Amino acid sequence: MKKADLVILGGGIRGLYIATVASQLNLTSLFIEKASYLKHSLEHNTHQYISFATHFLFLADTAIRLGLIKPLTTFNLQHLKSQISTVIEYLQHSRDPLEFQNQKLEIYFGTGKFINSTTFQISDKLIQAKRFILSSHSRPIIPPLPCLETIPYYTRESICEVPYLPEHLIILGSTAIGLEIAQAYRRLGSQVTILNYHDSLLPEIDPNISKELQTIFMYEGIQFHMGIMVKGCKKIGHHIILDCVSKLQGEIEIIGNTLVITTGEMPNIGSLQLNRAGVNYNNSQHKIASNSYCQTSNKRIYAIGHSRDDSVLDGLEYQASLILINLLLPASKQFSKENMPVILNTDPGLIHIGLTQEHAKQQGLEPQLICYSLASKGEVNLLLHQEIIVGATLLGEPNNSFITELLFAIQTKITLSQLATKSTIYPTLSTIMKELNPYLYPPKPFNTFSQRLSTF
Repeated sequence: MKKADLVILGGGIRGLYIATVASQLNLTSLFIEKASYLKHSLEHNTHQYISFATHFLFLADTAIRLGLIKPLTTFNLQHLKSQISTVIEYLQHSRDPLEFQNQKLEIYFGTGKFINSTTFQISDKLIQAKRFILSSHSRPIIPPLPCLETIPYYTRESICEVPYLPEHLIILGSTAIGLEIAQAYRRLGSQVTILNYHDSLLPEIDPNISKELQTIFMYEGIQFHMGIMVKGCKKIGHHIILDCVSKLQGEIEIIGNTLVITTGEMPNIGSLQLNRAGVNYNNSQHKIASNSYCQTSNKRIYAIGHSRDDSVLDGLEYQASLILINLLLPASKQFSKENMPVILNTDPGLIHIGLTQEHAKQQGLEPQLICYSLASKGEVNLLLHQEIIVGATLLGEPNNSFITELLFAIQTKITLSQLATKSTIYPTLSTIMKELNPYLYPPKPFNTFSQRLSTF
């Protein structure tokens, strides 16, 4: 039986990174992945590669309308997908993962399962470990609609395999993935309609930012049906018809020819047999129950990434670093979702850090929301509590310096005034802070005595 200090299950290239760092900390580590350590990580984001390419197509179209360049020839979607596949294939074989192996790190490929709380089996090998980290990949959640068995539909895993450009794309669910796909295919020329159960485009983001993003999407020609529930669906000829109930319009029909389901993601952990290891899985929320230290109901097993919480769009490395610190210094670091940025790769991009208004109120704070419109499309939202920034949302062109400073301000509880006087290489943030400062003070900040003093 093989023995180890730590076993990392899944996670692709980021799981391998975690295992490598653990081995450098002198922990005997094993990394177990189902297939190529890069394959799923790369293919999971294929829709983002198309979205990135269509951003340049959109800029070219704008330049054509302004008369800056000549009209382009017909855009070849198949050529773009072929190029993406070629790059993915090249990257998969660009480096042998076994090169990362050393005296403290071993790598295995294949599927496995838990035997008990401390033992994992892969093929005919038994591995006993002191700790496990679950960092499995995710797969799309398919809503329980019986009619879906009778009509063709796609997910973020399969939409990029469609050999033609859909005439009318219906996207069920306004998740981050759904919005990225919607904008990309609209810019390619498809008619796009988004159906969302919630009244807000992104319920986890402050309402005014969510509304601004929806307005930008509508300007590009994307249609929305908010507060809508799908009751049934059918296929007639080349058309897909969804029977829906809308809060505003009552019973309506949505007609298109291609259906994409992006209602959420769930961890791909079906074959692990977590019940044998004493790990509780929340079926209704599609995640593994875990505490603030990322520990599951079995304290020896940790869950990060999609395994822990579907709403976290990034930050696997952050969660893993906390686990590694806690392995060396038990119970020294707790997970804080507010320290992790929520990222949306649309145009304009969206990044949220810290608390939202709703979360701040739940914590007993009295938040003050300040909005700043950017010169280009988008805006900045700052959420303050007693002049300390507790949350921030940027809808606009990504700026790493800007986001890094905001994250630092939230973590260190710097006041808005202190941030306004801070000198930076890229002065975007400090300029905004200076312009926002008047919002923090009453219309008449000086009393009669101070006004008299100012005359001397």
